[in-house]
Amino acid sequence: MSELMRGGDVAQVIEVATSQLTEHSMQSELSPNMSEKAWRVFKAGIVANGILQPIVVTRGFRVIDGKHRLRAARELGIESVRVVFEDISEDDIAKYITETKLSRDDLKSGQKASIIIRLYYEEERKKAKKRQLSTLVQNTDTEIFQEREVNGETAKILADKVGITARYMYQLLAVYKSRDDLFQLVFEGKYSINKAHTEMKRDEPTVVEESNEEKTNIAEKINRIAVESEESASEVTVSESDEESLSPISILRNKIATRLPQFTREFVHDFDLLNEADEETVQAYNKQLHSIAEGALLLLETFEVDAKKRLFFEFVTKTFLLSKDENKLNKFLETMGGILNEEE
Repeated sequence: MSELMRGGDVAQVIEVATSQLTEHSMQSELSPNMSEKAWRVFKAGIVANGILQPIVVTRGFRVIDGKHRLRAARELGIESVRVVFEDISEDDIAKYITETKLSRDDLKSGQKASIIIRLYYEEERKKAKKRQLSTLVQNTDTEIFQEREVNGETAKILADKVGITARYMYQLLAVYKSRDDLFQLVFEGKYSINKAHTEMKRDEPTVVEESNEEKTNIAEKINRIAVESEESASEVTVSESDEESLSPISILRNKIATRLPQFTREFVHDFDLLNEADEETVQAYNKQLHSIAEGALLLLETFEVDAKKRLFFEFVTKTFLLSKDENKLNKFLETMGGILNEEE
């Protein structure tokens, strides 16, 4: 038995068999595992130098600080380790684990934020449980715990504990409420807050039903485009010789005067039809529309006379083409999100 200074007090350190130790259940919720790379380095350090710091345990030999040291000991066949007891109530263990993790600098801000959120709701559950016990004693209706939305003041308090903006805390809270899988990836350090939030929003089902006012506005815009097309077509003079000629100029003049305005006008009618069509038909139509839009952009990029506009169309075309490759599109959206919402 030896002694260790902890917070000004002398704590007893004893050696126990690793088989006696178990991780506290809150470890998996509040203490992220190391990345594979960090784990290899950590384990190599144990091989070279041994376990330098005692593992912190409760009186029931449950580990509340040092789960990686315990894992390394077991994988390396170390049969006994030094431990130090932390006299702490069960209600305070979650807070203890959280404060221990947040005091270290090896976690990303998203990981720290996810720990804070889990601790917050864990403490809210405990408060609700105490109120339930109180109402049972008083023979009143018991309260059913529900994870309520966090208000602005609370979000700022939680964000300040981690050192991020309230906006990012709101984003991660939204992920926590909607997508356990994405939240876990942030907790593990594999996703940033922005990436998880962006993916969550991308995966949300598209709202097909729009308000009547919104539909009317869109219909008016499409109709205005058709009118503008007809007006610009009227500026082109088509002679009788053009109608009969097969020269490139004559063919294009005929298209400008008749076919292209008719084609644009069809969008007005298609809008009404698409509102009544099934999803499969809409998707099939969209594929054709993508081809038309791509072709139009490529022609604008090539034949626009104004150099600035041509450069702009070149950029728009390249951006539009990303929609054909989901991986490239995701990367582009993440990059744009990172530029607009820098997290770290």
